[in-house]
Amino acid sequence: MGKKRGDHVPDAVGAARAGNQAVSIREENSGKTRADAASLLRLQHLQRLAAWACGEARVAPVGALLGRRLAGEAEAAGIPLGASTFVCQR
Repeated sequence: MGKKRGDHVPDAVGAARAGNQAVSIREENSGKTRADAASLLRLQHLQRLAAWACGEARVAPVGALLGRRLAGEAEAAGIPLGASTFVCQR
């Protein structure tokens, strides 16, 4: 009994490349990338939740958690965040 054709496991390099979108040098230098509407809406929602948690709700740990999640999602999607997104207060 041999292996089926569809049962092969891809190597780690091939799997990593398949998950990432290709970004041209021009897009990387200018900071402009193509992103789908779902990713943009998800980031906008996380940004609003983080701002609400820190401001109106006064729950700083939740705001910090959501801000960290926002930064991770933006980096994974290849969408640069503006400096005005993060307000540092003590």
